[in-house]
Amino acid sequence: METTALLQTPILITLPELVPGEAPLIVALQRAGAGIIHLRKPNASTPQLIALLDELREAGADFQRITLHGPETLARHYGCGGIHLKNDVLNQRAEALARHPEALSSAEKAPLRISGSAHSWEEARRWAPVVDYLWLSPLFDSISKVGYRSGIDLADARRRLLNARRQKASGEDPSTDPTRFPYPERIVALGGISAENIVQVRMAGFGGAAVLGDLWAKTSTTTDSPEKTTPGTLSSSLDSSETIARFGRLNRRWKAAGGTLQLISAGDLTTASAFLAGGGRWIQLRMKEASADEIVSRSRALAALCRPYGAVLVLDDHPELVVEAEAQGVHLGKNDLPPAEARRLLGEGAIIGSTANTLADIEAMNPDWTDYIGLGPFRYTTTKKNLAPLLGTEGYRRILTTLRSRSLYWPIVAIGGIEPADTPDILSTGVNGLAISGAIARSTDPAATTRQFLEGIDRWRIDGGDASETEQPDP
Repeated sequence: METTALLQTPILITLPELVPGEAPLIVALQRAGAGIIHLRKPNASTPQLIALLDELREAGADFQRITLHGPETLARHYGCGGIHLKNDVLNQRAEALARHPEALSSAEKAPLRISGSAHSWEEARRWAPVVDYLWLSPLFDSISKVGYRSGIDLADARRRLLNARRQKASGEDPSTDPTRFPYPERIVALGGISAENIVQVRMAGFGGAAVLGDLWAKTSTTTDSPEKTTPGTLSSSLDSSETIARFGRLNRRWKAAGGTLQLISAGDLTTASAFLAGGGRWIQLRMKEASADEIVSRSRALAALCRPYGAVLVLDDHPELVVEAEAQGVHLGKNDLPPAEARRLLGEGAIIGSTANTLADIEAMNPDWTDYIGLGPFRYTTTKKNLAPLLGTEGYRRILTTLRSRSLYWPIVAIGGIEPADTPDILSTGVNGLAISGAIARSTDPAATTRQFLEGIDRWRIDGGDASETEQPDP
């Protein structure tokens, strides 16, 4: 799987200490959908690191999704997918690239992913060209390191990253502006990332999020005496069930925040394929009159289309079919199964979206159950029966302003008769994304219409989105 697809889930970092039972838990996280996992054990000896790698191999780990903080020879021997480089090596690579642009050929990098760590925008600009992705930290106060305070301003990061994305799309030369760099999609946020603030990270334009402190759930300390504890080993074990549940919450909220353009699909595979080719990464399958067998069959076909793009697929109305249909979650209407029951049915890893028509609808929701809200209708649409009263831009603005004043934050997706020209007006109200049906399905060129929507979203977020995306409380 390519790095861009792997970054569609949060990067996981192991605890720095060796932990009893860690190898099977890492494998369990992979089976739960984890992408890249960084094996970082700074105080482990080489024999200890080898022993852990052997345990991972015995447990059936997918080494292509493991990035090793350690000797490259060891990473290659075990077939690890990536290697995390120290700063002096990053500097050497950057200097080599400046002298000889051909020095970092794909053949030299293959087959390992290259990552590194930066603590300033200057370092990010210098090192981003020589890695597949780069940690930038600390964004928030660290959870795992006491006293490691935030050093990256979120609003400033948003401006830099989104401007860099615009610059890349327009073909501008990044060398003319020292505040920009050519690889914004390679910048991964690190430091204090949690299920509560990960939505803000994705909305700011980071290419990924790396998590440590908010992931691992420890059990109570063991009764072993300090004399019996191996140096560099944690004197407690990990709670596997809670750790996997925490990953599920982080993963689904990261993905929900990325649903800035959603295709409401009646199941047409040609339109869905064009949407994905045009840059769309979220499809909701809505087949109101179809049987369960028809829904499952079409959903599996859509899942096969989505998989190479790392795109999200959710079902409309049917949580009981999600697993069989190979979907990642469900969108629930107001008359469907309550979100709390859907969460109990699907577990912590599934995405659950809920429909709302009013402020009261949203206030009745619980973030433990609902990951994003489809709010509408914006205007009259022929694709939905029993339409609720129209909101228009003023309705959205009124609701979003009230939500912010009450510190209620969800990814809000506008829906209902939306056309590309509506994009700036709707996003100016504070919503996070758009859900589109007819404008794409009826288009003579669905891929081009998809690009038009995405360009409008990106343009507004860069030029006019500061207020709606940064008026959030400090985490």
